[in-house]
Amino acid sequence: MTDVTNNIHKRNWPSHRQELIVAILIAIAYLCSMQHRMGLGNQWNLLFKPLRVSICMGLFIYWGISVQRRIINRRLKDDLMIIDGMVIFWFAILTVQDYFVIHQGMISRAIWYGSYIPQLMIPTFMLFAAMHVRRADSYRLPGWTWVITAISAAFVAGILTNDYHFLFFRPRVSVDMMESYYVLMPVYWAAIIWIFALVAVSVLIIIARCRTPYSLRAARLPLGLILIVSVYFLLYFAVPSDFSWLMGDRSVALCLASIGIVESCIRTGLIPSNTGYDKLFAAMGMGITITDDQWHIRYRTDSASDIPEEMLKRTMYDTVPLDQDTQLRGFLIRGGYAVWEQDISEMAAVLDRLRQNSLELQERNYLDEQTYRTVSSLRQAQEKNRLFNRLQSETRSQNESLHRYLHEYRETEDEGEKRKILGKSAVVAAYIKRKGNLLFAGEKSEIITTNELYLCFQESMQNLELLGTECCLEIHIPGGLRISSARRLYDIFECALEQLLDGCSLCSVTIGDRNGKIAFLMECESGGELSMNEYPEVRTERKDGIWRIICRIDDSAGWEGVRS
Repeated sequence: MTDVTNNIHKRNWPSHRQELIVAILIAIAYLCSMQHRMGLGNQWNLLFKPLRVSICMGLFIYWGISVQRRIINRRLKDDLMIIDGMVIFWFAILTVQDYFVIHQGMISRAIWYGSYIPQLMIPTFMLFAAMHVRRADSYRLPGWTWVITAISAAFVAGILTNDYHFLFFRPRVSVDMMESYYVLMPVYWAAIIWIFALVAVSVLIIIARCRTPYSLRAARLPLGLILIVSVYFLLYFAVPSDFSWLMGDRSVALCLASIGIVESCIRTGLIPSNTGYDKLFAAMGMGITITDDQWHIRYRTDSASDIPEEMLKRTMYDTVPLDQDTQLRGFLIRGGYAVWEQDISEMAAVLDRLRQNSLELQERNYLDEQTYRTVSSLRQAQEKNRLFNRLQSETRSQNESLHRYLHEYRETEDEGEKRKILGKSAVVAAYIKRKGNLLFAGEKSEIITTNELYLCFQESMQNLELLGTECCLEIHIPGGLRISSARRLYDIFECALEQLLDGCSLCSVTIGDRNGKIAFLMECESGGELSMNEYPEVRTERKDGIWRIICRIDDSAGWEGVRS
C-alpha cells in the first residue's frame, strides 16, 4: 500500500505545482506593472512591458490549449474556446492601446469602447457553456436564450455608439479625453449588474446540474472567486485615486478572473473534464494491480491485496485462487499487466446451495419432477405462442410493409433510395418492437408509466430522423396511464405516420392530460394523403401542407390505478 500511496501523491503533485507556477507568473506580471512605483525608470519598460504581455498572453493561450485537451463535449468546448478568444482579444486591444495609441483621441476612445465587447460577451457565453454542461453534443440551446444574446448585444451597441447619446459615459470636459474624464451613467451600472448576474447564474446552473458527491462543497471555490471579483470591482471605484495603483490593471484582472471562474469549475469537477483518472482508479471498489513489463507494481487500488510477484505471473496462464472467496485474473495491457481480484463468495455460496438442493431433489420422486417440468414447459410455450400470435395478428400490416421494404431494398440499385428504404424499415421495425413491449407489459399490469410510453414514441422518432425528418416529442402525463390508452395512442401515431412517411419533413407529437382525458396532437409536414377512418375518435385537418391529427382518450380509470 505504500507504493500505491506514493504513486498517487506523485501524480497529484504536478497539478499543485502547476497552480503554484500560474500564481507566481501572475505575481510577476503584477510587479511588472508596478515598475514606476518601485522607483525604476522608463528605460525598464523595454524589459517589463514585453515580459508582462508575454506572461498574460501565454497564460490565456495555454488555458485555451488545455481546454481543447480536457473538455470532451463539443458544444461546451466551443463555448469555452469563444470565451478564451474573447479574453485574448480583450487583452490584445489593450496592449495595442498601451504600445501604439496615444491615451487620448478618437482611436484610443474606440479601443476603450471596444473593450466592452468581450466584457459583455464573455458572461453571455459563460451562461451558454453552463447550459451545455452535462448535456449531449446534440443538445440545442432553448429559443429564449436569444433574449440573453439580444440584451448583451444591445448593451454593446449602446456603448459603441455612446458618443451620440452619452447614456453610458458623459464627458466632463471634452469627448476626446479618456475614461477617467468621464462620468459613469446609470445605464453603465445596469450593464455591470447584467454582467455579474450572468456570471452568477452561470455558476448556479453548473452547481445545480452537478450530480457528484459534495458538489456544494466544491462550489465554494467559484462562488468565492465571484465574491472576490465583486469586492475588487467595488474597491476599484471606491479607493481614492492616490491608492488606485494598488488595484493594478482592472482589465487584466477581469480577464484572469473570467478564466479563473471557469477553471475553478473544471478543477472542482462541476464541469466534467477528461482528467482525474488516477483518483478514480484508486477509489475503485475492485482490487486491481497494474505492473510494468518486469512485473514491478506501478499502481494499485486502495482495496487491492498485497500479492506476491510469482502469483501475479501465474494469472497470465489461468485463474489463481487467492483465498476461499477470491480469485485472481490477469490481462496483458500495453506496457505491462493488469491483475484484478474477483469476489466469488456469492458464487461459492450459490454452488453450495445448488449441491444441497440437488441432493434433496434426488430424494424426491423422479416421475413427479419430470411431470412438473413438462407441464411447466408446456404452459410457458403456450403462453409464449399466445403472445406471439397476438403480436403477429396486431402487427400483420406492419410486417407486410417491412417485407415489402426489404424486397424493394434488394431490387433497387440507387444508394440514396436504399438508405431511404432502410429508414422506413427502421421506423416500422421500431413500431413492431415497441408494440410487443406494450403487449407484454399489459400482461403484467393495466397501468404503464409515462416514461415507458415516452420511450416508444422516442425510438420511432429517432428512426424517423434517419429519413431527414425533424422531430419533436413532448409528453406531460404525471404518473401514468392505462395500457389500453397507451396502445391506442401508439397505434394512431403509427397509422398516421405510415401514410405520411414519404416526403415527411417534420413530425411533432404532443401528449398531455386534460382533466382525466389524454389529449393527443400530431403534426406532420408531408405531401401524402391521410385517412383515419378506422379511428372514429380522431379528427384530422390540413393547413399549409401540415396535417394535424387530434384526439382525446378517456383515461380516468388509469389515474385511479396510479393513485391507488
